[in-house]
Amino acid sequence: INSTLNKPAVFAANVISALGAVKQQVVVESDSKKVDTHEVEEFQDAVFGMANARLRELRHPQLNPFADVQLCVRGRTGRRVLCRMENDIFIPDITPWDGRYIRYEVGDGGLEWASFSTTRTRGQIEAEYGILTKTRTSKVRDVWDREHNEVWIDEREVLSQPHDYGFTPVVISTVSLGYGDMLLDTNSLKHEGESIFFLIRDIVPQLNMLLSILQTLNFLSVKRPEQYESK
Repeated sequence: INSTLNKPAVFAANVISALGAVKQQVVVESDSKKVDTHEVEEFQDAVFGMANARLRELRHPQLNPFADVQLCVRGRTGRRVLCRMENDIFIPDITPWDGRYIRYEVGDGGLEWASFSTTRTRGQIEAEYGILTKTRTSKVRDVWDREHNEVWIDEREVLSQPHDYGFTPVVISTVSLGYGDMLLDTNSLKHEGESIFFLIRDIVPQLNMLLSILQTLNFLSVKRPEQYESK
């Protein structure tokens, strides 16, 4: 009788719920007394509020809840930040990226490039890129570097355009748990950016096996194997 403990899931739910109850406080400091830091703080709060409102309209998860889950479970997360002005209107375009599907390279001045791969429906692709795909779902890869952006759908390049940000407009955050960036073995990348389960990952399967054995023994104590005559 195979059984699975729910303790890891309960532990994660408690941690993520506790993070969700915390209110983020923005603090801006400046060496110049002429800078109104409170105004900058209010502006940043307003940008995040507008970005979350835009994500709600798109039926996407909001920034902080998405980051809480990602950092606890994945150990890393990312955001593509394309805040811009269009026709004198501010567009708070901040899109969360799942840390599992991000690839990137870091140089002396920050990110050289970053890409995000995801599976999207035909309707989502048509709404964002104006391209009608033949299949119901397709793999979409969004690639950014310091100078331009490429979009690939099912390994076919469908968009290539320059941008004037001057840097790769992606932010990637990695949890400081794990020792991949300090113990530089050949498999160091595997241990960089750990989840909240990093200390119990190996013992959980053993606990599930022990629980399964106990459940089986309990079942056998109630209903033992029977032997009977049969043709």
